[in-house]
Amino acid sequence: MKDEQKNPKPSRRQPTVAPGITDEAIEKDATKEEIRKGKSTSVTRLGWETPDNT
Repeated sequence: MKDEQKNPKPSRRQPTVAPGITDEAIEKDATKEEIRKGKSTSVTRLGWETPDNT
């Protein structure tokens, strides 16, 4: 019964977006210390191009 009360940890973190984060903050590389402490994350930036209809 004790095991039923535990919340299972997700096997993988879900991606999140921080509203209002600037491009400068996203492009900043993590320091070696931040990476060592696990306080860094991978960032994937998506964009799209629109056709030039001129």
